[in-house]
Amino acid sequence: MREKWALKVGSETAILFDSPDKFVDAISSNFMNVGFIHYIFPEALILHIYRDPMDTLFHASTGRCGDPVPDYASSFEGLSSLYKGYRTMMDHWEYVLPGRVTHLKYEDLMRDTPTELRKILDKAGLPWDERVNLTARRRKGPFLRTIGYGERYQTYLNKLRDVLGDKVRYDVKI
Repeated sequence: MREKWALKVGSETAILFDSPDKFVDAISSNFMNVGFIHYIFPEALILHIYRDPMDTLFHASTGRCGDPVPDYASSFEGLSSLYKGYRTMMDHWEYVLPGRVTHLKYEDLMRDTPTELRKILDKAGLPWDERVNLTARRRKGPFLRTIGYGERYQTYLNKLRDVLGDKVRYDVKI
C-alpha cells in the first residue's frame, strides 16, 4: 500500500510524509472511481453511504454542503440527471464487482452511530476506539436534522419526484 500511495501522491510528497497504513478519501464523486480504487487498492474497504434520494437532492440543491451550488443543482432536471447517473454507476459496480462495495444507509448511521461505526471498523479490520464515537457524536447534530427533508418539503419537491421516476426510492440489496 505504501508504494501505491507514493505513486498516487507523487514521490516528492511521499518523501516528506510517512505514508499511511489506512486513509479515508470521502469525495462524493468517488462513485465514478470505484473500479480505479479497486484496481489500485484491491484490499481497501470501499464504503458507499447512501441516503433517501429526496433528502440527498434537496440538500444538494440548497448548497448546504459547504460549497456554492453547482450548475447541475440549479434545476430539478440537472439534479435528477446527476442522481440517475450515480445510481447507474453504483448498479454497474455491483454487477462487475459483486460484493466489493460495502453499503451503509445514512439514516442508520445517524440513528445508531455506535453500532454502525463498529460495523465499519470491523469491516476495515480496525479495533473499536471510543474516540471515533465521541468525534462522530459531536458532528452528528446538524446532519441528523437533514433526515426527512424530502418529506418536510414534499410540496415543493413534487416536480423533482416526478422527474426522478422509479429512482425516487433507493433500497440497496446487501
